[in-house]
Amino acid sequence: MEKLRVFVKSFICVLVLSVTTFAQDRVVQLEDLGRMAIVESVLFYDENKGIGELVAVSKQVLEEYKPKFDELKDLKKRIKELLSEVETLSPREQEFKMEDYPLYQSKFNELQKSVAEFAEKNRDYKQAYQKRKAEAEYSLKKKIKRRLVDFAIKKGFSAIIDSDQIDSRGFTFVTHRVSYVTQDFIDYYNSLATESQ
Repeated sequence: MEKLRVFVKSFICVLVLSVTTFAQDRVVQLEDLGRMAIVESVLFYDENKGIGELVAVSKQVLEEYKPKFDELKDLKKRIKELLSEVETLSPREQEFKMEDYPLYQSKFNELQKSVAEFAEKNRDYKQAYQKRKAEAEYSLKKKIKRRLVDFAIKKGFSAIIDSDQIDSRGFTFVTHRVSYVTQDFIDYYNSLATESQ
């Protein structure tokens, strides 16, 4: 029994040492990367401080889909109204009258159909909107990426990481040798866009 305990302790000790050695190797590799920067690409869409061209394209696509989103708002309002009507007509022991049942049933059926219609249209409109937005922004995003590379070279960064992409995948990236350059890049991009006009 004593030999087993010694073996387990030795195994744990070796495991801990190998993990710390592995971690030290990773730190060395991060340090070898050089100057790194982080941008938050979601801020590129900020109306006041974002990339003007990207904000304009995004607004244009949103304007194209405004009638469909307004239709969804109206449908949602109708569902709330139907829900209220169904609740007031719902069978209760003391207040319910049998002659109200057909009206209750028709309102309930209409509510179910409206909810199903809303769910289907909401899914379809959002998918169509996301696809259209991606198409409209594709060439502009390629241009932004090229300018981001130019910015990195000009400022001496060996890597620029998009924190929104990292966070959306469940990772958190933290290091003490990182510069946050989102607004600097936005200003750089917008100044180049202004010069080219």
